[in-house]
Amino acid sequence: MVSKETYINAIFQSTVLRALGYIFGQWIIAYKDGSKNILTTPINLLQFSIFTAWAAAITPVMILWNGLLDRLFPSIVNGPEKFNDEKSDGNEKKDSGAVTNTLIKTILTESIFSAVANSSYIAYICLCQGHFDIIFIATHIQRDLPDILASSLKMWPLVTYISQAYISPENVILFRSAFGLLWSVYLTLVTM
Repeated sequence: MVSKETYINAIFQSTVLRALGYIFGQWIIAYKDGSKNILTTPINLLQFSIFTAWAAAITPVMILWNGLLDRLFPSIVNGPEKFNDEKSDGNEKKDSGAVTNTLIKTILTESIFSAVANSSYIAYICLCQGHFDIIFIATHIQRDLPDILASSLKMWPLVTYISQAYISPENVILFRSAFGLLWSVYLTLVTM
């Protein structure tokens, strides 16, 4: 179980890193558009607020998802707990159950959570842009989600596996948020 302080810190850190990702994405857009000085390019505060609010909203969901998976598929493999009690030749053996559970959590996260989170993000952006028609939103999800998921498969499975296997539970969100900064740049370029 994650402490309240760790939970709040994770939300804050994730939100800040993803907000920076948005800003970097805007700078890349300005650079591509031929801006001479990208550092003085004005940031659209409404879009920035929308993106930052999403980051603050999705982080608790990520924490709850990770907690659920940790309870269903324990796989602490980043310390002494990751080894069986049995020893041979003085060497510790890896717990194959922990490795299997880590793989299960990675697959579930990259299939179910990724699809739901990215669909929700696309719907959220549509709503924030004033498009309340469910057909419009569904069309955008159908159009954008496959490319986003295909792109996410290039980075997130490895990040998820490493975070499940080697990062302590209280640092998982920060670890993923560091990569989330890169993902935020990508989402900014794709959706804004």
